[in-house]
Amino acid sequence: MQQPNLIKIKGVISNLQIWQGETNLLTGNSAAIGETTAIAATTTGLGGAASGAVLNSDSDEDVEYFYCNLGNRVVKGHFKKALIKNGDNVIMAVQVKNNTCECYAICWPATRKILVYPYSCKGSYAFWQSWGTYSLLFSMTIIPLFVILFSLLNGDLINSKFSYFLTILIERSAPGIFVSLLGCLIVTWIFSKYGRLGSNIFNALGFKNPRNVDLPKRLKQHLKDETNDSEKHDEYHPMQAWLYHY
Repeated sequence: MQQPNLIKIKGVISNLQIWQGETNLLTGNSAAIGETTAIAATTTGLGGAASGAVLNSDSDEDVEYFYCNLGNRVVKGHFKKALIKNGDNVIMAVQVKNNTCECYAICWPATRKILVYPYSCKGSYAFWQSWGTYSLLFSMTIIPLFVILFSLLNGDLINSKFSYFLTILIERSAPGIFVSLLGCLIVTWIFSKYGRLGSNIFNALGFKNPRNVDLPKRLKQHLKDETNDSEKHDEYHPMQAWLYHY
C-alpha cells in the first residue's frame, strides 16, 4: 500500500450517494470505480444503484462506497460501513486526487466519533507494540504447552526430575518458539502498512503523538466509563464498522 499524502478538510455533507461494493482490504486493491460516471451520479443526484452499476465486483470483502460534496469539494471513499448522512458536520482526512478527494477517516466532532480505514486504528508505534506483545505471549505460551502435552502423551517425561523436565522443555520448545516468532514477525510486517497509514491519518487530523495513538484502547476506556449504556456498546461493536471514540 502506497502511503497517501493526507490533508484535513471539514464541512457539511451534501449530495451523498452510498452503494454496496467489494474490495480486498488486505492488499488495498479496490473494485474499480468509474470515476466520471460516479462523480456525475453525485453531482446530478442519481441514486446509489446507478453508481453501483459501474463497480467491478472482483474482490474479497463487502464494503460501502460513497461519494458526496463537502463544501466545494467532491469526496469519495469506502469503509466497512459509511455511517454518514446528509447534513453531518464532519472533519475528514483525505488525499487530493485531480478533482476529487479520497477519504481515509471521518470525524464527528460533536460526538467525538471517528471512522477510520479498516485496520488503521493504531499508529505505527502502537501497532508494533501491540502485535509484538501478542506475538511474544503466543509463542512463549502456546509452543511450550504443545511440547508439554506431546511429551506427556508420549510418556517420555513421566516421573522425570523437574530439572530434567525443564531442560527438555527448553530444548524442544526453542525451535518452535523461534519459528513462531519469525512467522509472527513476517505477518506483523505485512500488516504494518496499516500502522503507518494510521500514523498518517492521525497526523493529518492533528492528533498529539500520532504514532502512539491507539483507538481501541481509547474506546475501551470510553466504554468502561459508559458501563450502563448498552446502546453505546452496540454502536461500537467491532463487527459493525471501524468506528471508535477519540
